[in-house]
Amino acid sequence: MTEAATPSAELYFQTNSNANGQQTPLLLSQAIFGPDPPTKSRDDGDYEKALVSSPTSNLFLCQNFDGVEIDRDVLESTKDAWMMVPRGGCTYEQKTWIAQSIYQAYGVIVYNTLGSRYSFNETDSAFLWPVEHHDYDCDNAQAEIPSNELHFFSSLDEANAEDGVGAGPYDFKTNDQLLSGDSVDNLCKIHDANDLRNCPSKKCLVAHDRQSTVTQSASDTITVCCAWDVLLNPYPDTNLDQNVTIEIPTLFASMEQWDVILEVMETSPSVTVAVYSRWRPSFNLSSVMIVILGVVVASSAAFLSANDYHIGISKLWQSKKNELSNNNSIIRNPSSGNEQSGILAPQNHASMREESLELEPVHALLFLVMSSISLFVLFFFKIYNVAKVMYAFGCSNAFIQIMVYPSLSKLFRFLLHKFRYLRTSCFRERTLYQSEDFGAITNLYILSSVIGYGIGLVWLYMALFIPQAGEKLSFYWITQDILGYCMCVIFLGIIQLNSIQVASVLLVVAFFYDIFFVFITPYIFKGRSVMIEVATSGGPPKADALWCEKYPLDPDCMGGDPMPMLFSIPRLFDYQGGASMLGLGDIVLPGLLISFAARLDAARLVCELYHVKKNDINNTGLPPVMSTWYALLFGGYGYYFVPLVFAYSVGFFMANAAVYLTEMGQPALLYIVPCTLGTMIYKGWKRNELISLWNGPTIIRQADHICYGSSSPDTAVSGDEGNPASMTTDANEEFLDRDAGDVVPLMSMNDGSSGGREKIDSE
Repeated sequence: MTEAATPSAELYFQTNSNANGQQTPLLLSQAIFGPDPPTKSRDDGDYEKALVSSPTSNLFLCQNFDGVEIDRDVLESTKDAWMMVPRGGCTYEQKTWIAQSIYQAYGVIVYNTLGSRYSFNETDSAFLWPVEHHDYDCDNAQAEIPSNELHFFSSLDEANAEDGVGAGPYDFKTNDQLLSGDSVDNLCKIHDANDLRNCPSKKCLVAHDRQSTVTQSASDTITVCCAWDVLLNPYPDTNLDQNVTIEIPTLFASMEQWDVILEVMETSPSVTVAVYSRWRPSFNLSSVMIVILGVVVASSAAFLSANDYHIGISKLWQSKKNELSNNNSIIRNPSSGNEQSGILAPQNHASMREESLELEPVHALLFLVMSSISLFVLFFFKIYNVAKVMYAFGCSNAFIQIMVYPSLSKLFRFLLHKFRYLRTSCFRERTLYQSEDFGAITNLYILSSVIGYGIGLVWLYMALFIPQAGEKLSFYWITQDILGYCMCVIFLGIIQLNSIQVASVLLVVAFFYDIFFVFITPYIFKGRSVMIEVATSGGPPKADALWCEKYPLDPDCMGGDPMPMLFSIPRLFDYQGGASMLGLGDIVLPGLLISFAARLDAARLVCELYHVKKNDINNTGLPPVMSTWYALLFGGYGYYFVPLVFAYSVGFFMANAAVYLTEMGQPALLYIVPCTLGTMIYKGWKRNELISLWNGPTIIRQADHICYGSSSPDTAVSGDEGNPASMTTDANEEFLDRDAGDVVPLMSMNDGSSGGREKIDSE
């Protein structure tokens, strides 16, 4: 349930009958003005203060210096104590000022009452009555009470003569006990058909607008309805003297909490309380975690996008290692007897033939157009649920490919290896259907689809039917983060950049795109940011927070949940809730440049290993054998990839720092794009290969020829990328793959079987 005023203060009781202990605290709200109570610490003895009621002569603390007589005994009891003051009669800040200046109180706790909903308008000498839906709701509970059961003042003079300043037409001393509580003395409960079961407060207010007068005959009745009892943050008094400085804290307690406090005060002659501000972390750890998550996802997805080169590196290292140990550098063709030096044959064609698309500058412009159209469609037509459905199914498919199917495959292989009797059972993968459109459909793939789409459908149900599911259910945000990660891996594995020319166009376009939709569109659409409104599925609730706490299903209270195209981590140890969020666009767009750097470094290592000559091997020219990820991250071969990951991290931390400094949302690409693209350009300039990077480095083409095989006469690698190497092959030749242990055909660049890549002619 929505809370308009988040309880931010804790009140602990310390009575004579309970000398040891601090009970479960009451959670109160704090005023917008004045200081806050101290945060609880181990040494909290100095904050235990007496709890007293306001003096009967000035019950509402509305009489100033001229209108109140100060009793020394009263002053002695209120000095440096917490004062309980009923709501109503004057403003909250005036009550606090009187408590501070006259009674020298330590702090003020204003408690809600039924009587405070009735007041007197001094302008037109009219009584003000409770307002339906704001103060009470007859749909929750309604009763007809004989009018002679309740007492009302007929004039302001009568009210003031009886109760002093702050009284209204409602005689709270008589009526409150007749309209409150969960006992048979509550007239509202007696006459309500449901015994107040639908009334959380168990208290009622007079529905004055439902009758002409309350001074009716004894045979007539008065309509009373369920009273709302919610916390609020006492607001300042704009008419108070500007020279007044509030130096003591002000809290607010509900009627239910006042009943608890009153019971304690009635059962103990002396009550001491300790009041603290609820502890919140000074720094939100989840904001650091979301940055780390973003860096890990972007770097790992970019690293995995060069997986075909990683396989080639591993094979080359193994091949060169075998050459050193066996003095045998020739892989022989068993059918023709020809000798080829160092040519790779992939162990699994399918794993290296995933379809990919290399972006061109025109694609960057199309991105700008299509993304803008999509945002405006969502902004004007508000079809957020359609986007959630499409996202759920798309991410579920990515989830199956990246996590579910590989995990089940490893599990099945383990079970088959561990338990031999399972080799004839369902744990063996079998092809159930074969088609040109869908390929081989196996029992394992069907099981993976059931699991993957099942989890996706559960997440989709929560996204569509549970408001703010990310703040209530851990399953929701954890699953969303996993689905988002899988989508990033799939995206960066398929969409690739071939030069920093394309990267520059794409990222500069995304840079201004982010700025326009976050900062410029509010000036066009009367304060409405297109990016923020779409990201939050329509923006925050339009109705007042207090109204939405009472009526959360009101259309104006249905603030949108964040769109699922993001990573989310709830704020840790923060009672106010919330979450740190990161859009997938801030991952995949800079990730394309990081992916290009990862493939470039891996391609350089492929070529370096491939062109090591036999004489160099004998002279220890072979780099030491190490795992691919270690070589690229820590072995000195990640010339572009590692600095770009670092630059991406710096840009992300700058974006988060800007959020804290400006206290407003920031487009992350505003900081990430200059860091990543600037680092790439600087590193290329330092290496004297900026022109090559701009036009498209030929070393990536060389690595493609090495990994996939080539029917081209030769491919030249210029500059420091290596020497010209002859790679003449026959497309029909077969070579023995030592790792696979069987004969594998070599893919040809000429016939289009280049691992799903577009054919690239040698320059």
